[in-house]
Amino acid sequence: MARHGDDTGMARTARLHARRWAAGTLAALALAGCTPSGFPPACPQLSLIQNASTLVQVAGKANQRDIRDLVLAARIEAVPASCNFAAAHAVGAQLRVHFTVERGPAATSPDVQLHYFVAATEGKTILDEKDFVVKGVFPPNADQMTLVGEPIHFRFPVGADQSAAGYHIYVGFRLTKAQLDYNRAHGI
Repeated sequence: MARHGDDTGMARTARLHARRWAAGTLAALALAGCTPSGFPPACPQLSLIQNASTLVQVAGKANQRDIRDLVLAARIEAVPASCNFAAAHAVGAQLRVHFTVERGPAATSPDVQLHYFVAATEGKTILDEKDFVVKGVFPPNADQMTLVGEPIHFRFPVGADQSAAGYHIYVGFRLTKAQLDYNRAHGI
């Protein structure tokens, strides 16, 4: 009679089968990540453009610092993205841009239009660049709100020597030269 803790032949066989099953399962999972039926693919890198993730609109001269001249201040807060296999040799990336918007004392309308862009690159080459506008209306007695842009889709070719992680997606406001100069001057 085997006592608790004894290593019987049946126990050894069960452990051996468990190890083989685990090793086979891990190998299958590793290979599944390379096919459309496995894990989600790698996504392209995603970055906000320095000095273009904040938009400040002021009445009068752009270099004024008086809070009474602020029309609007907006920030890109988040860009959630997901990727999936779009075809045997392509990865689809979907994203939406989230904004926070603050209405300033110099605002004359509750209506807001934010112009922004999303660009896909490979190295230093721009593969695609799209312009968007997100619109909103401040509710009565509110000076802050959040907005979410429309869904944006990109498709990236992939293969044995090219992962979607080799691409880059950049997001930023479409700024005027004066707005960009303001952001740079104020470290925004």
